[in-house]
Amino acid sequence: MRWFTRDIVIASMLLFCITNVLASQKEPIIIDTRNNIQGMVINLDGGVYTLEHQSNNPIPLVYLNQDGERNIILTDSSIGHQGIGVYEDRTRGMNLIFTSKKNSPFSGLAFLIKNDDLVMKREIVFFDDSFFKKNEVIPTISSDGKFLIVRGRFASRNMIIRVFDLEYIVDKIINSNKDIIFVTSGYKYQWSLPDNIFTYKSGELRPLQAIASNGKIVSIVLGNARVNPKAIYNFTMDGNLLGSNTNVTVGMDRVKSYGEEGFFEPEGLSIDDNGILSILMLIGRKNNISNYIYKYSETD
Repeated sequence: MRWFTRDIVIASMLLFCITNVLASQKEPIIIDTRNNIQGMVINLDGGVYTLEHQSNNPIPLVYLNQDGERNIILTDSSIGHQGIGVYEDRTRGMNLIFTSKKNSPFSGLAFLIKNDDLVMKREIVFFDDSFFKKNEVIPTISSDGKFLIVRGRFASRNMIIRVFDLEYIVDKIINSNKDIIFVTSGYKYQWSLPDNIFTYKSGELRPLQAIASNGKIVSIVLGNARVNPKAIYNFTMDGNLLGSNTNVTVGMDRVKSYGEEGFFEPEGLSIDDNGILSILMLIGRKNNISNYIYKYSETD
């Protein structure tokens, strides 16, 4: 088995023309879509899986954006709002795609795709009904292929992270003939996110938008759609705070001139084995929004 959620640096703004590049390259990847992107995974080839919602269709889509092409991998009406994890087993020609479940605060979904066909769908119950009964989970897979990380809630702004051994989850999925799989007691780590990170100093909401991990750290990005700095926090796998940057402005120069009409929202996060982050920013104004993936450093 091989697990791929690693980042790659891109040297041009051509859509997914992947080349050998320098790690210092600052030009972003551009994803050419008018859909609303709500999560991403970058694989070893530089391909980008995106979870997308259409304005004129309620059924979410998962795309693979690679080599100048956008191919639909999965579409399902029960997929939730945000978050995606992908396991690629190229030897056996199969992928497992993890998403949230629409309107479920306790469960996510796992889709097994083989030879481009959906062959299995499972509901994975991560939290029991003692947890907060609103909103949805957010799943991600560590780039080293060892962990599945899921966000749940004790209360509206009292959020919890559960870290599962990925092999444990996959074995449950592959070997079970049940449509619903319970793993509520099978987590390796459980910890709470600090309550004070979900608002700006002004008191305005700063929502959690995406989670990423390389198996050594867990990173989260927070921020609303206003033209203001976003925040990134880094934790150990068992929840100790390593550091933060509450002045993330990468890409903000593109919208500063738009004022109140500007739209600047983080919607995806990915991290490679070396701890280098890529951040997906939705940037623009009104109905003219573009999707940029930036390589992030602490000076951005």
